[in-house]
Amino acid sequence: AGVSNARWMTDVTEFKYTTADGVLHKLYLSAIIDGHDRRIVSYVIGDRNNTALAFETMEKALKENPGAHPRFILTADSSIQATDSIRSLKKQDWFTACPA
Repeated sequence: AGVSNARWMTDVTEFKYTTADGVLHKLYLSAIIDGHDRRIVSYVIGDRNNTALAFETMEKALKENPGAHPRFILTADSSIQATDSIRSLKKQDWFTACPA
């Protein structure tokens, strides 16, 4: 992307950690970076990898970058979560599908 806020890329990374009592926990880092200068546009840390985490990250990015109208390229596997996320995305007023 040649200008800031024209294309944003997102990903979720899972982190595992064990507390002192030996219990395994997971955290998820949902982040959006700008395709032009690779700056971090927004990030949210949560204890579940779900649609709510993705939406919170997106809403935070849009709030912190008023006037931004980025394009997104969505990729999805065949999981139910991915299918539900795409259905939910299509209902959002900020969502615009990019042509293939």
